[in-house]
Formats: sequence, C-alpha cells, structure tokens
Amino acid sequence: MTEKYEIIIETERLTLRKVTLDDMPEFFKMESTPEVNKYTGEQVSPSIEDLEAKIKESILKDYKEVGFGRLAVIEK
Repeated sequence: MTEKYEIIIETERLTLRKVTLDDMPEFFKMESTPEVNKYTGEQVSPSIEDLEAKIKESILKDYKEVGFGRLAVIEK
C-alpha cells in the first residue's frame, strides 16, 4: 500500500506532509489512546479497520473536497 508522500513543509528536524493510509499503524497508536483523545475531542478508535474508515471518510475526503486537512508530523 505504499503511497507517494506529498511534503508540505520541511524543516531541519521535521517533515509535515499529508496523511496517507501507510500511516495507519502509527496513527492507530495515537487514536486508540484515551489520553491523546482527551485533548483532540476524537473518539477512541477501537480497531485499525475503524481508523482506516475514519481516515478515508474524514482526512482524505477533506484533502479532495476542501484542499487541505490534518498533516502528519514526522521527526527526522
């Protein structure tokens, strides 16, 4: 499922880019943690399948419909 990454911003320490389905394993670690969701207002994702649907129906949809959305922040 390797997708091309569209880099938005790059600094000496960080890369900010669009979220892809390749990000699901790491994203799931965050989204399934109640302590993280306490600050985002999101519901805890009970499964990776639920998270995949959330990414497709929200984040990727926003990119297509409004031209922007959440970004993945990658530490170099």
